[in-house]
Amino acid sequence: MVPMRSLPFKTICLLGLNDGLFPRNTRAAAFDLIARHPKKGDRARRDDDRYLFLESLISAREHLYLSYVGRSIRTNEALAPSALLNELADCIADMTGKSTAELYAGQIEQHPLQAFSTRYFDGGSLSSSRQDYADALNRPSETRPPFYTRPLEDGEPPLSVSQNELTTFWKNPVKHWLRHTLDWQPPYLEEADSAGEPFAPPKSREITAAYLQARREHRDFADTAAELTAQSMLPAGQLGTLWRANFETAAKSLEQEILDSPKLPAAPYEYLSDGLTLHGSLTALHLHGQIHFLDHRPNAPEKIGLYLQHLIYNTVRPAGSGDFSSRWVLPDEILTLPPVPAGHAAEILNGWLAYYLIGQTRPLPFFPKTSLAAAQTLLSESKKSEDEKLQAARKAAATHYFGGKMNVGQADYAEVALVFGKDETPPIESELFWLLIENLLLPTLSALQEAV
Repeated sequence: MVPMRSLPFKTICLLGLNDGLFPRNTRAAAFDLIARHPKKGDRARRDDDRYLFLESLISAREHLYLSYVGRSIRTNEALAPSALLNELADCIADMTGKSTAELYAGQIEQHPLQAFSTRYFDGGSLSSSRQDYADALNRPSETRPPFYTRPLEDGEPPLSVSQNELTTFWKNPVKHWLRHTLDWQPPYLEEADSAGEPFAPPKSREITAAYLQARREHRDFADTAAELTAQSMLPAGQLGTLWRANFETAAKSLEQEILDSPKLPAAPYEYLSDGLTLHGSLTALHLHGQIHFLDHRPNAPEKIGLYLQHLIYNTVRPAGSGDFSSRWVLPDEILTLPPVPAGHAAEILNGWLAYYLIGQTRPLPFFPKTSLAAAQTLLSESKKSEDEKLQAARKAAATHYFGGKMNVGQADYAEVALVFGKDETPPIESELFWLLIENLLLPTLSALQEAV
């Protein structure tokens, strides 16, 4: 609370109005000559608090609650209230024609320290019962309606979609639907600063990208390390030397032929699928195919986007763009997605586009981390029976969706909790959740099984 910054409220509560605590007595340091020789116009914290108290009285529109600790928690002796409370009581007493003692007896409520005090049960002014609480507890629980019940009927289905919009949608279909249908914005959550001692560089992605760029341009790693150290991105001393060695070793382990692969011009395209036109431009084309330089290992949503780009690449097949394989250049290795026959790639891509249209009318129970874990479990447990595979996949889906002590599940994501949090049955048990895995992820991963 700051003077001259008050706003009107229906109810204002001021707590801790004890003598010596409010107004505050600030003692200046011994060397503070300004405080020792004050002049008119100098700020006084005690006067600010008195003015703030008056502003609080004016700002309360319906109720004003003033409280102070009336007795010592150790000796139970009476404690004096703030001088402002005494002045307020004297003022009200003069206005009403009562004595200050009469006003205190009628307006001040003394609450016992312990909740089991006999005063709470003697039938006096303090009541131990709350009829409204009892009524609320005895009232039958209301069944909360689900957030989504039927598809939206307003608007025409889109006739075209860009590559960027398609990949963005499948990285988080629920958030995309909320943003584009309800203009929803995720709540802002400021991450707390870590209290731990940082032994690893906090900007490892930028450092990895710098070493990868130096390797591609055949520059000396010593110059790169000097630049990063000057920018305070690498720690100094022996710790910095150890981390530099790690980044250099990772960059040197990459295949130089792939890093030196000549860049090809971007290839614009248009692809028609059941009335929906997919358009965009393939910008990562090289002589050795499609190459994505990544400064970190892709997470599940990023993998979905890269899988879709690989399917598009093998569907449109621009001329002179290598063997139609895609490579992910990671900090310490290169992963290769094998070519997919054009017809098969188009068939899989058509499925993603068809469900994209459905996702414009309703939120899809597709959660990249959860869905991808379930699909990979189904593929890895191929030697087991169908029931055993499905049971293992359900367990993997539940682990990633609900989370645990060490990780946050996707059920706790703001958009997922908003849309599916009120459903009686979790979305990972719905038929559509497993249909999306069966019709989209399983065909995609089966075609790329050598790489995953």
